[in-house]
Order: sequence, then structure tokens, then C-alpha cells
Amino acid sequence: MSGIVGIWNVNGQPVPPALLASLSARLAHRGPDHYGQWIDGAAGLACHLLRVTPESATEIQPLVHPSGVTLVFDGRLDNRDEILTHIHDEPDITAHAPDTVLILALYRRNGERFVEHLTGDFALALYDPMQRVLLLARDALGVRPLYYTRIRNSFLFASEIKALLAHPEVVAKPNDDMLACYVSSVRPADASLTCFQDIYCLMPAHLARVTQDSFSTRQYWDFSAADLRLGSLQAYAEAFRHYFAQSVRRRMRSATPVAVSVSGGLDSSSILCVAETLRRTHPQQAPPLLGISYR
Repeated sequence: MSGIVGIWNVNGQPVPPALLASLSARLAHRGPDHYGQWIDGAAGLACHLLRVTPESATEIQPLVHPSGVTLVFDGRLDNRDEILTHIHDEPDITAHAPDTVLILALYRRNGERFVEHLTGDFALALYDPMQRVLLLARDALGVRPLYYTRIRNSFLFASEIKALLAHPEVVAKPNDDMLACYVSSVRPADASLTCFQDIYCLMPAHLARVTQDSFSTRQYWDFSAADLRLGSLQAYAEAFRHYFAQSVRRRMRSATPVAVSVSGGLDSSSILCVAETLRRTHPQQAPPLLGISYR
């Protein structure tokens, strides 16, 4: 859980460093390990970083490529092996590179379709000064939050609404329609609405594209049941075991001990059993494991 925030003055006005620092200060609790901010004229990005994976031990954010493309990232990638295979011919990327380095490599190779290659839980923002475009993306299930608003000639985004409200021109007005939906347990027609007027959340599995004169979003992933067609019940069982073990193994990539909340049900007990089996099978590759139950 890191905290990311950004300002893009699309009219070209420089971003005051003190203003960016003021907004990002509201997110300090999300990332105690490192703070960084980057400003290039009218654009500014900042990140309070929480390092949770072995590869993030030396990570610095925002990450700035020599081309000027700049990335802030809250999350973790679960398909690093697939990504490394996809970008295998990049000479300066190793298996120990932070997730952010892999993401920038994907962007350089695939452009705005880079997000379609990401699996994990994440929220990110990527600013390309050559293309004059800001991209926001959120993971397929919406585990990591990301909010945005536009005020006059500025576009703002942040991991939490409180950072947006720290901007002197953002007014905390209630969204009456959304509040009515909330108290009446009615699903809103527009799921991107929040309880604050003119502040929106980026939908899960969506990519937002911001330019100086346009804003658009597109859904980059959806679940398709048509892809799940196997020949027998045994084949389904074997496929489930494979992907279940793969999911548990990916979530065990951690720089600290891993805890499993064990309620006593079949799902959590299965996760703990598979995790412990993986740990015993590869003791040098798996972190210590802790099961936590409740009375």
C-alpha cells in the first residue's frame, strides 16, 4: 500500500513544489519507506512508497526514464515471469528489477496497451511528456484505489480523496445522488461516482487517457467464461489445482513474513495448506509463514 498523487496543469502553468508536497503529505501513512516527488514544468508526480517485495528493496519513485516518461505505482505485479519473457531482449533489465522498471519497459514496447500485460493489484499513473498524455490505470478487480478530479485548468489524481481535498481549489461538496444511493443500498447508475461532487474513482480494469483537451476511459480487461472449456471434470480439477497453487505462490513473493487469516473454512484452510507445502518444498525461496486464527 503506497500513496501516489499528481497534478497536471494542462494550461502550462508550473506546478508549485509546495502544493504537490501538501497534497502528498495526506498520504504519508500509506508509504513510510521512501518519499519522492518529480516536477517537470506543468506536471508533477509524487509517491509515498511502501516496500513489500524483495525487488522493491532499492526502488525509488517516481521512476523517470531517460526519455522523460515518468511513473508512480501503488501495488505489486504477480506475473513478473511472463513480463520478463515478453521483454527478454531489453539489455538493461534483470530478474531482480523492481515492478516499476518492468512496467516502463512494457510501455516503451507496447504503448498504451501495456496495461493489458499486467496482472496483480495496482493503481498507477504514467506521464509521457513527448506525447503530452497522462495515463491512469487500475487493476482488474479494483483492489488498489485511484481517484481523480478536474478543476479549471488542472487535472488531479490521488490514492485517497483526502489528498485531492487538500488542493485549495477543490471544494468538498456532497454528491447528493450518490449519498442517496448509499443510504438506500441502491447501485448507482455511474459506478465512478463518489460521495463528493466532481470527484470520481477510476473503475477497476480501466485505463484513463488524459490530454490537454480530452479525457477518456476504456475497459482493458473483462472475464470471459467462453475461455473456460475443458474436456473433462478431471481436467477442470487439475486446472484448478494448477492456478490455485500459482496464485498462492505469487502472493508469497514478499520481503517480510507472510500471514494467512485462517477462519476455519475451506478456502482459508486450503490457502494455508498450499502455502505451507510451497514453503517446505522451496524453503530458500519462500518467506516465513504465519497462520492467524480467531476465537
